[in-house]
Amino acid sequence: MNLASLFGGLADHTLELPTGDRVSVSSHGGQVLHWRVDDGEELLYLSPAASASDGQAIRGGIPVCWPQFNMRGPLPKHGFARHATWRLHGRDDTSLLLELTPADLTEAERAAWPHEFQLRQKIDLAPGQLTVTLDVSNLGQAPFSFTTALHSYLRVADVAQAQLSGLERTLMSDGQAATRSPFQPPRFGAAVDRVHHVPPPAADDTFHELQWTLTTPARTLTLRQSDTLPDVVVWNPGPDAGIADLAEDEWRQFVCVEAAAVDVPVTLAPGAEWIGWQAITLQR
Repeated sequence: MNLASLFGGLADHTLELPTGDRVSVSSHGGQVLHWRVDDGEELLYLSPAASASDGQAIRGGIPVCWPQFNMRGPLPKHGFARHATWRLHGRDDTSLLLELTPADLTEAERAAWPHEFQLRQKIDLAPGQLTVTLDVSNLGQAPFSFTTALHSYLRVADVAQAQLSGLERTLMSDGQAATRSPFQPPRFGAAVDRVHHVPPPAADDTFHELQWTLTTPARTLTLRQSDTLPDVVVWNPGPDAGIADLAEDEWRQFVCVEAAAVDVPVTLAPGAEWIGWQAITLQR
């Protein structure tokens, strides 16, 4: 598949390890599109109908929602990072570093979010593991706030057979409301849209790792995230979504498990830096 041709001629970046593990990234949205392990198995979902036109996010992979998650703020849905053009800032044999600043935005976007920032995304590839790290710096003279998510589309053969565990200690809300309710295990096969919030550790809590497990008949993935991303968004549109760039039965082939900070916005003082990450590991 020619990624540059598929996505409107935008530059793309690829890393491949001697083991055969491979990741491909589009400049459009700075978005991870593909992650294949040593046997060629694809672990991320990318819609066959995906496109990358101006203002349009690519359906699948790992979109970066920033500086706004969903409609929780004044910007268009999920903010501008997922459809802006990111620049390659550096690379080595196992990682890519991409960058987005106000200079990369349209005049309308700068007017809607008039803050001086530096957003960097580091993509690290190891055998059987992909780690995506966001690094936000406030370069201005006033504080700003944001919400964010790494909107990971994880490929499955049939979402109805997928099980997500490890969230038992979380509080949950639906994708729009902030009212939290006690945990209930997600059941896939119909529409699911939840935000799971991880409460801060208790004083006597000696083990507070943010780690979840996605199990299917074909494979098991372990997902870890930094405590600066205290929310987990679990999403699948179900059979009645009516999404233009998603064919009728394609909803069965993925589940989104997103490392996020959405319930409580992150506020950065002038000169401050924030870092958050998600690591996805294939269990052998």
